[in-house]
Amino acid sequence: QTRVAEAVAGGVDFITRVALDQAVQLKRTNGIKVTQGGSYFYHLLRLNTRDGSPAPQLRDIRVRRAIMHAIDREAIAKHLAGEGSQVIQVACHPLHFGCSDAMAPRYDYDPIKARQLLAEAGYPHGFAIDLYAYNNRNQSEALLGYLQAVGIDAGLRFLQFPAVRTATRANRAALIHAGLGTVTLDVANSTSPYFEGSPDDVNHDTDVSVLLERGDAALDPSVREQAYAMALGLIADRAYALPLFTEPFFHVTSDRL
Repeated sequence: QTRVAEAVAGGVDFITRVALDQAVQLKRTNGIKVTQGGSYFYHLLRLNTRDGSPAPQLRDIRVRRAIMHAIDREAIAKHLAGEGSQVIQVACHPLHFGCSDAMAPRYDYDPIKARQLLAEAGYPHGFAIDLYAYNNRNQSEALLGYLQAVGIDAGLRFLQFPAVRTATRANRAALIHAGLGTVTLDVANSTSPYFEGSPDDVNHDTDVSVLLERGDAALDPSVREQAYAMALGLIADRAYALPLFTEPFFHVTSDRL
């Protein structure tokens, strides 16, 4: 708010990473120009399937796939991320080396199918679960709304990032809405830290870990690409995380600049 006020008052000439709602308002302000640009930032909904998960329902792949089909990612990207946001199909940013969705299934928005899968899994009336989040409350609340619409009684625990990380590592977080970004544009620095058996890994799938480790260790780019494509395909097929969308950045400049 302080940065926006300074820009409007002419105290500063350039601010960046402005929230979407502020960017929309500033487009109507004289002397101000709003520009949208791409970024290295993207969002995932991670599902905890570890032993002792606070939501044991997530250990059933039908429940996880129901969650995948319950959420309209296109709508959230359009209305809450903004122009330039791109829905993604795998757990990485398209700019990252090795980020391939060639082996990944697609999860279209289909709330009817979501309810059917929940019923098949033995939860025709849904169940209660908490969503941990730290980055964009509006987007997190939209995720909750879609889950609630198919009968999943989701509650929001919106905290600072260190608190969410602590809860994740302590196996207390069932669903995690993660906003991720790395300036090292490589799957080794984006996907691997969360799916390779680290304290931040909430799935601990050996098949996935082996493939990611192969990609991380290889020097041949083609070997790396193949290993990562297979790992990302497994993550998607086993529904460990719902890839959401990339997040554009909005920049505000003075017309003097």
